[in-house]
Amino acid sequence: MRHLADSDAWKMFDSTHLQFSSDPRNVRLGLVADGFNPFGILSTTHSTWPVMLVPYNLPPWLCMKWSSLILSLVIPGPKSPGIAIDVYLQPLVEELRELWDVGVEAYDAFSKNVFQLHAALMWTVHDFPAYADVSGWSTKEKNVMDNILGTVLNLKDWTKDNYKARLDLADMGIRSELHLRRKGDDKYTIPPACFDMSTLEKDGFLQVLRDVRVPDGYASNISRRVNLKERKISGLKSHDNDILMQQFLPIALRGSLPSHVTRPLIKLACFFRKICSKTLTVSDIASAEADIVVTLCELEQIFPPCFFTAMVHLVMHLATEAKIGGPVQYRWMYPIERYLSHLKSYVRNRAAPKGCIAERYIVEECLTFCSRYMEGVETIFNRPTRKMEESTRAVSSVALGNRELTQAHRYVLFNSDNIYQFREMHKSLMEDELRRGHSRISNAIIHKHHMEKFCG
Repeated sequence: MRHLADSDAWKMFDSTHLQFSSDPRNVRLGLVADGFNPFGILSTTHSTWPVMLVPYNLPPWLCMKWSSLILSLVIPGPKSPGIAIDVYLQPLVEELRELWDVGVEAYDAFSKNVFQLHAALMWTVHDFPAYADVSGWSTKEKNVMDNILGTVLNLKDWTKDNYKARLDLADMGIRSELHLRRKGDDKYTIPPACFDMSTLEKDGFLQVLRDVRVPDGYASNISRRVNLKERKISGLKSHDNDILMQQFLPIALRGSLPSHVTRPLIKLACFFRKICSKTLTVSDIASAEADIVVTLCELEQIFPPCFFTAMVHLVMHLATEAKIGGPVQYRWMYPIERYLSHLKSYVRNRAAPKGCIAERYIVEECLTFCSRYMEGVETIFNRPTRKMEESTRAVSSVALGNRELTQAHRYVLFNSDNIYQFREMHKSLMEDELRRGHSRISNAIIHKHHMEKFCG
């Protein structure tokens, strides 16, 4: 399976709705919603919710690209819509129902005729907080990696091996070697477990993660999240946890814990790496579905019962979900979250001008930047435009400043084929000067010199 069209859900939909699937021009969509604070200021509480549609009729390398996302609506802040999100989604739902029942006239450039285009919403893509709002189900903010790191490093408020967990073992009458031991009249001690790390083992485990170096864009700077002095790791994003689980946890665990403890944890990491592959094989998914049951049973022999939260239990169903829904890279939030982070970098106005109501200004600023940048419009071309035939009045000219003129000039040059030869000339000149050993002149100065020469 390389595309969602190879999944069981897609094939079942085709067999159920033959009239829709008989025309390959009909569109299949996924709905994505997430909230974020675009201003980057902790003191400014704001939650803007873009709602996007993902067209799945595209090839694998275009499905989740930023240029393929369709901004359907923007829910302004300053607070999360919560359970009232259905009110904001109602116009979109009505349009989707119309696209499914009636369709819309569209032009086929290949056959050069007009046809009735229909669309179907295949599924929605959310993180768990947004999933709770959209579906109305109660969900929880934690993942499997939090349980593992918190327990093996014995992190306060994160570990699943605590006083109450040992009392649970005594109540269940299992693993007597881990029961609380009386020390004095009113004091008890917690005997060490097989997954407890010594101080030296914690240092070695964290040092491996501290030395991790990854390519740009692969993950955040994980080394900054490691605190060797306090022997803890914190501030990890969901994608960082995913990278740690699939890539670095098996390496860091070796030499820090006994083999009978690391073996099932490494098998768990391999399971996540297998189901998150770009290409899935049905036979491999079937074997992973059977192996994960054994892996979780092995973990139950190591960790206390409270380790197995709802999220750990959910691992049981991930292989089945991959078999039904297809490759997971089309149904997870990471491309969307990166896109929201990219949009966040465009917001420049951090405070409301004098005389403006702060809340109204923030809302207008959010709507402005979302509607412009999520449609791929460049900054200097954000001025309102109007077609000449739509107005009988004379169109007034707009005066541009020196900076805007320079930006517009360079934009035209960089998007024109006529400048290609000058780019190659610029590249060859840079290579020649570098070969002559002009190491004292930085690349930035050379670049600026030639840009001023060829671009004015």
